[in-house]
Amino acid sequence: MPDLPPVTVSIGVVTSEPPPGQDPVDAVLSLLSTADRALYEAKRAGRDRIAYAADRPRELSPTS
Repeated sequence: MPDLPPVTVSIGVVTSEPPPGQDPVDAVLSLLSTADRALYEAKRAGRDRIAYAADRPRELSPTS
């Protein structure tokens, strides 16, 4: 098997509970948008990082 270059991974994670009565489509779109921001926060923090967002994007905090 040939030598392969190392693989790095950046991950954006989000957990959320939509407010009662929120449209499910809007809830999913908001969740995906927040996860996307977390992903880019992880990428800005360096390789092999996970950024976690809980409900609100301002709570992003990359971990090592």
